[in-house]
Amino acid sequence: MPALVKSSTALGAGGLSTLRQEVRVQSASEIVLDAEYCCLPAYADTWTQRLCIGAPTPLPAPSVISYYNLLAPLALATVSQNTTQGLTYFTCSFSAPRDSTTPVDANNPTAPQFETTVTSQVQEQSLSGSYKKSIQGALAWGGSSLGWVRESKEVTRTWAFEYDSETRTVTAASESLVTVDPSLFINAGDLYISQPRWRTNSVGSLDNYYVDVITRSESSVSSKGSRRYSLSMQKVYVAEIINAE
Repeated sequence: MPALVKSSTALGAGGLSTLRQEVRVQSASEIVLDAEYCCLPAYADTWTQRLCIGAPTPLPAPSVISYYNLLAPLALATVSQNTTQGLTYFTCSFSAPRDSTTPVDANNPTAPQFETTVTSQVQEQSLSGSYKKSIQGALAWGGSSLGWVRESKEVTRTWAFEYDSETRTVTAASESLVTVDPSLFINAGDLYISQPRWRTNSVGSLDNYYVDVITRSESSVSSKGSRRYSLSMQKVYVAEIINAE
């Protein structure tokens, strides 16, 4: 996998360099850390021996791990290795059990466990619009000084289509879990969006439209006084430049 790696003394001395780390809430009782490291090929055998199943993370995990009350340290669950463009890459997955029932208290203020819920819903959406366009008509006599000229007229073009898109929402008892790093729970790249279904009564064409991701957040208080925070992400189509057919 090609990558731009910043040269460091540690890498040159046989150490590992972190390329990517992503924390996932696998379930109510498990946390997963997906990580990718690289080293110089001359030291690949050394790190292959150290990155064995059950091994701890070779470099510190992201600080967001402190939000989860782990019952055991992260341990290596899967690993793959490849060498390309002068570097050896290790793609690793670490996992650890977590206690989803541990409350926040004075004895554990920096590592509270928050219960999170992720829901998904696919709904039909629509996008439409209209615009005015000047088009050239038939030739007409414009008088002796103008001669023959082509008349122009202004017409209205309309366009419309429907599509299906997914909205994914994560709800938690901690605002920081849904605002600091939403990608821990929602991977925007995985959200579903269908191809546009154009309406037959449209009389124009949409030459430039693209997919965007919109984000919404809100908070609520239950009847028992507990506050919950939610974050939603959705893929939508956005129109940019419109021209007549």
